[in-house]
Amino acid sequence: MTLTVAGETKAARLRDVCRDAALVEASHWEPLQTELSVRVQLPGTAGPIEIAGRVIRLAPGEQGTHEMAILFSGLSPEAEAWIDALIQARRERERGP
Repeated sequence: MTLTVAGETKAARLRDVCRDAALVEASHWEPLQTELSVRVQLPGTAGPIEIAGRVIRLAPGEQGTHEMAILFSGLSPEAEAWIDALIQARRERERGP
């Protein structure tokens, strides 16, 4: 996944996602309230999904990385469907066979 901030694209890793926010891990923090775009390419999707948001929380990550909570500011129907499917798949994995 990538984050785009003020036209600059930066690599990041998706740690968790819910209907209105995502937790991402990166090599750096963006300041609180920074407006950005989250871009994710997933198997089974026609192309990358891009979601606008803003940084609402910062926390130390694992092994010197930095975590940021990003509150989404508007989801397309495609992004909502992707998030719902991801959450459902996670619940099914947690329940087990």
